[in-house]
Amino acid sequence: MKDKLLFMLYVAIGGLGAICQAMWLRNDLVHSYPFKMMNMPPYQFYAQIGEVGAIISPAIAITLVFLFISVRRYLIPAIPVMACPLLFWLVFEYFTWASPYHGAVMIQPQFDGYTGETARQLFIRASLILSVVGLVIGFVCGAMVSLAENVLNKFGQEAI
Repeated sequence: MKDKLLFMLYVAIGGLGAICQAMWLRNDLVHSYPFKMMNMPPYQFYAQIGEVGAIISPAIAITLVFLFISVRRYLIPAIPVMACPLLFWLVFEYFTWASPYHGAVMIQPQFDGYTGETARQLFIRASLILSVVGLVIGFVCGAMVSLAENVLNKFGQEAI
């Protein structure tokens, strides 16, 4: 029972981080510069990617934990927070691939010299940075919970 509770704690930590990352990336696409200011592809295109990605990416990222059940427990929080931004990026790429916005449309200059391609590169960069930072923070959080577990186990054995 104790192991299941600890496992769920690790999953909850990683899941919360993944949800926060998805909301961050959604906010970038729906409410932030340059995506909110784009005309081609239109801002509604980016907003739609943000809405879909915010649901799909954390759900799949949290589910991935259950595929890696045999990893050391302190690594469990790092799995969803590393995977979520990468999955969001895949959603972004899928929408771009499936859209009519290709070729010359994506390199058409708009305000401040931004193009659809530069906006895409900004999102890729943000996703990769968020994934690396999430990996580090997830690992640190997992290590802290593991350390706390070991300390509590030590004190529990001394009391007996």
